[in-house]
Amino acid sequence: MLTTDAYQSTVSSLAAMAPELVLLCAAIAIMTAGAFLKRSCTFWARIALGGLVVSALAWSLTFNTVTDEISSVFINDGFSVNVRIALLIMSVIVLGLLHDQVDDSRAPEYFGSFLFLQAGVMIVAGSNDLIVLFLGLELVSMPTYLLLYLSRRNATTLEAATKYFFLSVFASAFFLYGVAFLYGQLGITQIKSIAVVFHSGLANVPDNKFALVAAFMIFVGLSYRITAVPMHFYAPDVYEASPYGTTAILSWFPKAVGFLALARVISPVYGHLFSNGINDFINDRLLLVFSLVAAATLLVGNTMALLQTNLRRLLAYSSIAHSGFLLLGFVASIRQEGPVGTAVAEPLLGTFGILYYLVAYGFMTLGAIGVLISLNRGDRPVETIDDLAGLAKNRPVEAFLLAIFFFSLAGIPPLVGFWGKFYVFSALLSVASRESDKMLTYLAIFAAVNAAVGVFYYLRVVVTMYLKTSEEEVRGSSIAATPWALRASIVSCTFGTIVVGLFPATISLPARRAAVSSLKLDVERPDLYKSIPKTVSNAR
Repeated sequence: MLTTDAYQSTVSSLAAMAPELVLLCAAIAIMTAGAFLKRSCTFWARIALGGLVVSALAWSLTFNTVTDEISSVFINDGFSVNVRIALLIMSVIVLGLLHDQVDDSRAPEYFGSFLFLQAGVMIVAGSNDLIVLFLGLELVSMPTYLLLYLSRRNATTLEAATKYFFLSVFASAFFLYGVAFLYGQLGITQIKSIAVVFHSGLANVPDNKFALVAAFMIFVGLSYRITAVPMHFYAPDVYEASPYGTTAILSWFPKAVGFLALARVISPVYGHLFSNGINDFINDRLLLVFSLVAAATLLVGNTMALLQTNLRRLLAYSSIAHSGFLLLGFVASIRQEGPVGTAVAEPLLGTFGILYYLVAYGFMTLGAIGVLISLNRGDRPVETIDDLAGLAKNRPVEAFLLAIFFFSLAGIPPLVGFWGKFYVFSALLSVASRESDKMLTYLAIFAAVNAAVGVFYYLRVVVTMYLKTSEEEVRGSSIAATPWALRASIVSCTFGTIVVGLFPATISLPARRAAVSSLKLDVERPDLYKSIPKTVSNAR
């Protein structure tokens, strides 16, 4: 029988999950109705948009819901509130790119799967329980298999979907194994509770090497989603085999959900937040491994991108390289120390940098893919860099927009991509300034060199558009004549890339509030130890 506290915790968690429940109901309704109604792709896209709008309305009605951060399985803290509305905004942009990119016969399943995926990402953002977090991750993975298969049925796409499926299952097994180790150590699954135990001075709990094994397993499972080396190798093949609309989903949502999960689990549980927190033996080894993975991801992503001529493969290796930059913020987030909860707390720069970079990367990469989708509406598909030759002459608006997005991806100021790199570098250097972490200075230098390498392959695309000529014109309708949904998404990404770059506080302020909330731990709560097994709490 549920106690009164457990009942209240369950009710508040379900109330906070109203936006996700709306999306799940909308997805089920679309897939069910699709079996009986024969409608166009755009019709189902509008229904999916209605589901997102209603979900946003539910968010506006429930973002003040109070949830207990110790006992609730889904919490409504600042991280959850700010990240989930950002996810809804990004999903509307992606929906504009997808609205007519699939056959009418498969549209209900396609857009239903997209809403399931969106619900899964939002569940991960608000999860406070390892099992709920795992369910959210799987709710992202399984619809992605369908999206890969439904978008275009041919041998290449089937191979990509199969490869993605088996590797995803493999990564999920690693993640679940790590969760089992973490649960076996403490006997609880609430993430904030685990973090509080690790940072509250309980004797011997952080000394257990199971905690180190758990962190490595969880990181390996999430590395697949963020395309970090060595779990990156599937990305180029899957990107190349997918149409641009599905590439837009793959480029942002798995990366977002992976880093959100890392920010939810690894950063607060294993970070150096308090002097009596996780011990140096564990933290030092995590720092070394994560730094090596970040360096390898930067190196592989940028060097391999130099060799690409296919635009989808270029975007895939670009995505890998950006995961390396995001990992710089993650490395900083587990090493920073100091007071938690202040308005400008330096220890939160790592998580803050990750959140800002994710939004910036969403604007940049989705905008670039949107322009490529508009170009592919013509008679001649745009598949390689050489296909863009002479674009500035034939399609000047598209060439200008694509140049803006690629300049931002390269980190050219004052575009939003510059600020994303600036914040993660600032986070890493703030940690490297300490004598014990001087090695991170070399990581920052290595990352800076890789950022310069990245400028080269992005500028190569711009040079091709403006300085090379082609006998064949890139034909098709101009931006002004493209469907309004696609045009609106491209304009939104352009606005985000330029205006947010000029006024970074529009994103940085809510991102900082979210970071503060994700790492703030109440280690002195007297009722915490009621939920912890006696074998652990007696060690206090």
